[in-house]
Amino acid sequence: MRLLNAVSFHCKTILCISMLICLSKDTAQCQSEGFHAALVGGFNASQIDGDDFAGFNKFGLSAGAKVGYFIKPSISLSTELLFNQSGSRSSLNIGSPTELIKIHLNYVELPVLISLHDWLIEDTYHKVRAEAGLSLGYLFDVTTANSFFMDESNDFVKQSVNFVGGIGYHFTEHIAVSARYTRSFNTLYENPRTLIRGLVGYFFTFRFEYHI
Repeated sequence: MRLLNAVSFHCKTILCISMLICLSKDTAQCQSEGFHAALVGGFNASQIDGDDFAGFNKFGLSAGAKVGYFIKPSISLSTELLFNQSGSRSSLNIGSPTELIKIHLNYVELPVLISLHDWLIEDTYHKVRAEAGLSLGYLFDVTTANSFFMDESNDFVKQSVNFVGGIGYHFTEHIAVSARYTRSFNTLYENPRTLIRGLVGYFFTFRFEYHI
């Protein structure tokens, strides 16, 4: 139910943004090539500052959809609805008696980005882009294993505000790949009963994109 409520909220937000864009243009312009959309999917490599583990050992899924509009020939605004898995995990060493320790976080996220495009191909699409912006996240599920936080999952903060920056490359008009860095501004965990005041999460995303 929490996941459905989060998805419903983010879908309504994307719809409102799209309607505002359309209201600011003529109807003919709203149906023009200024709009673009894509389906995206890939994986995250993540870690958390403050959990005493080093390295991007926690892998998770990243998938969703994006819609955007070119406000200038080489500048676009876009928003996305994403399912992101992040967290942290201890290193897995063969022969080590230590049990695997992990924190697994499932988010619904809504990034809002501005992108700069370059290398125009036959007046149809740009080969490369750089993008940056903010992302709002809602944590709907927490799983921990052999961790200090095993009995404290309710103390993870449900909302997150993140910085997002990345690059993209188009092989064709419809097929592209992208890499992205996401880092939270706020702490992911807060419990006044413990000495742990907060955790800061960040991850790299590598994904394929199919542009409609």
